[in-house]
Amino acid sequence: MNDVSGIPPQKKKILIMGLDQAGKTCIAKCLQGIKHLTAFTITKPTMGFNRITFHALGSEFIILDFSGQELYRDHHLKNFDRYVKDANKFIYVIDIQDIDRYQLALDYLKNIINRLPMKEKAAIDFSIFLHKYDIEWDNSSNKTGEATIKELIKHVKEIVPSNISYTIHKTSIYTVFEKSFIS
Repeated sequence: MNDVSGIPPQKKKILIMGLDQAGKTCIAKCLQGIKHLTAFTITKPTMGFNRITFHALGSEFIILDFSGQELYRDHHLKNFDRYVKDANKFIYVIDIQDIDRYQLALDYLKNIINRLPMKEKAAIDFSIFLHKYDIEWDNSSNKTGEATIKELIKHVKEIVPSNISYTIHKTSIYTVFEKSFIS
């Protein structure tokens, strides 16, 4: 495994975690500024974690994109102190289209929060991405809707303790393409 601790302060370390197939790798690509569609069509399941380093906005960014497969989740939790050390940003990704695994995603989030060291609880920029909030999904007449999302957000708020400052975002990789076409 790569060394993930001891990141110098001038670098920005971002952790991305969630269940398998939630879209974490695509989010990591969006953060890197990748905009060509083919990069999003050939993603493969992450094994362990991927360490991605890139430069943007005058800073060096290090993204740790963690596998969400059950095989790796326990390992990530056992070593979480090491991974989160010196992290500036933590992104937890929930696939809103994977309704049957909401509870599993919430349980994993709770386990992560329970392992978050006190120092990081106060210092880390914590975001929860309700991902795959895509135009087709939003406009469809499937069993998921705004009421389901509101219920999911309610459960997230029950899990995240009041001493952690966090934000919740509805996300989609398609906004990357929309922005590139509008400009």
